[in-house]
Amino acid sequence: MLEAEAGQHAEPFPPARVVAAGVAAAATAVWLVRYGIAIEAVVAAAFFATLAFISAVDVETRRIPNAVVLPAAAVALATVAILHPDELATAAIAAVGAFLFFFIPGLISPKLIGAGDAKLALLIGAMLGGDVLTALLLATFAAGFVALAYVAIAGRQALKAAIPLGPFLAGGAVVALVAGGGTLYS
Repeated sequence: MLEAEAGQHAEPFPPARVVAAGVAAAATAVWLVRYGIAIEAVVAAAFFATLAFISAVDVETRRIPNAVVLPAAAVALATVAILHPDELATAAIAAVGAFLFFFIPGLISPKLIGAGDAKLALLIGAMLGGDVLTALLLATFAAGFVALAYVAIAGRQALKAAIPLGPFLAGGAVVALVAGGGTLYS
């Protein structure tokens, strides 16, 4: 019955979600090795899982789900407020700054940067605090490199293609959080 409802071409485990889950698990393992077992490890694992899900959905649909990213940003700020109240102002400023970093260019050219990317940056800023700049720089450089490589391989037709930015933002966030600790280990 479920197969008929989903259609003939439905995959039980879409490749993007399998890869995203694997990356989230690996990031959590690296986090545990670097920082040990503590409540922050649970927070980091939840953050990695959320980023993985958002990235997979972005790859599959070219949309970042508001129903996930906005509550996750609120939970991230609440978590910072509970675990590290001295970092709350930094996290809030980083969240708003990261959001505006993508939202303003998105107003100018919505085809290049979507509002979902700006909302994902809000989430990342809330969790990473001052380390958000590292995440955004890593993400934009990686996305730019992939886009240039795609143009070099596919030629002019690549200029019409859309590359989802969410996975790059998530990847930058994972690297920055594991390397710097974000607001969890400032």
